[in-house]
Amino acid sequence: METVMNTNTLPEPLLSLIRTEKVKVRETGGEIHLIPIQGKTKRPRSEMRGILKGKVFMADDFDAPLEEMREYME
Repeated sequence: METVMNTNTLPEPLLSLIRTEKVKVRETGGEIHLIPIQGKTKRPRSEMRGILKGKVFMADDFDAPLEEMREYME
């Protein structure tokens, strides 16, 4: 459920925070908590090397002529 706030009544420091960061608002016991939403962090390329090793493979006949294309190759 999404609640829309009237931003005209919010203090300026709070407005600037909302404009610059994504936050989640949670209300508990009459208190309002602003929780920063953490975006996905990119992994360095060095950590990405070999991540799919053993998961991707090519068939032995990968470059063999396709039966469906025979009429176009003649």
